Amino acid sequence: MKVQPINSVLQPRTRRPLDWKQGTADVVSVGVGSVTGAFFGTLPGATAGAVAGAGAESMVASEMVMQKPSELIARQAAVGAVAGLGAGLATSLLQQTLGSLDGLVGMGVGLALGGAAALLLPNRGKTALDSHWDNLESTQAPELWKQGITGQDVGVAVLDTGLSSHATLKGNILAYRSFVDDKHDVHDAHFHGTAMAGIISGLGKDQNYPAVAPNARLIGLKVADEKGRVQLDKVAAAIRWAIENRERYNIQVLNMSFTGEEKDDPAQTAELVQAVEAASAKGMIVVASAGNDGPTPSKMQAPANAPSSISVASLESSSSTISDFSHRSPVGEAHATVAAPGSGWLEPITGGTYWVEGGTSHAAAALSGVIALWKQAQPDLTASQARQALEQTAVQLKNETPEAQGAGAVRAQAGLNWLHANR
Repeated sequence: MKVQPINSVLQPRTRRPLDWKQGTADVVSVGVGSVTGAFFGTLPGATAGAVAGAGAESMVASEMVMQKPSELIARQAAVGAVAGLGAGLATSLLQQTLGSLDGLVGMGVGLALGGAAALLLPNRGKTALDSHWDNLESTQAPELWKQGITGQDVGVAVLDTGLSSHATLKGNILAYRSFVDDKHDVHDAHFHGTAMAGIISGLGKDQNYPAVAPNARLIGLKVADEKGRVQLDKVAAAIRWAIENRERYNIQVLNMSFTGEEKDDPAQTAELVQAVEAASAKGMIVVASAGNDGPTPSKMQAPANAPSSISVASLESSSSTISDFSHRSPVGEAHATVAAPGSGWLEPITGGTYWVEGGTSHAAAALSGVIALWKQAQPDLTASQARQALEQTAVQLKNETPEAQGAGAVRAQAGLNWLHANR
């Protein structure tokens, strides 16, 4: 068993306002091409616009996205190059049509076109960073924040590779314990646990990209080593520790962003499932990722297949579809409970920086955040009640089977409304 491999599934299409740096890059991309086209003609204008556009866009993308792959940076550079090239050609054509174009007029045209690009083409310069807000809006978490429901004082145990003292997390870390080494100070030699915790709790980069439950308290339980390898007996031990310390740290949610394999020891798997059921019996809600083994159907593994755990598929919030990598169960067999956004989260990582990637691990963390919000509003909420609320209020996705999406896309506000009306 190991934590779910991270899938580089970037979603750079959002509706959030552009960062001012992105607007500046738009002005540079189009403006330089236009001005050069006015002064020197078609070829120099197109060339200068393309070079300036590629440079400006790639610089902004690399600074704003901070992702491990360079795919988006290259894409943004290409977009900037095309925009600048087009502006250079357009202004050169205008110059030829009028017979002559004064340099100052050309500069004015260039700046005007650049400004128009920044204001009128808001979807052109989007980065994967902004998809974070699409995900939040998809879950309806911001609607609960407006009511003062932010996960305040709700303890969420993150069973993973550990936690780092990242700026967005350290104020919310309540407790930490390692079950795989002798280091009991906060640490994460991998990155996965830190990333999952940052989707659950914290205010994010520049305090502008919050987690789903920004004020939830984090209890880091290290059950995986520096390579992300998970030992099932250590997970069971960590769950038992959470049960024993539930009241001390107000542990209400257990997040397990990993899944087992068919080759796992059956006895250890049974021990893990038994521990999950014991935690649920004590009022804690266990959330587990469904797995990144899609799209080919396969049997769901522990801990996602434990009777009381809530298993989560990965939703692409930009297209309202289930991610290709997300687990699909065979027809008629146990499947994910619900789907939550799994791609495009701006997540903190060990070392103090951020990147954007995706997986059902992320979807599970997002749902743990939603459950933390619900637990603040209704502290005695049980796993079965949470499951019922999810199944009654999730939005079914078109062209997706229950084996892929479960009940559909989670909606935090709708679910809480249902709980208020039906408990």
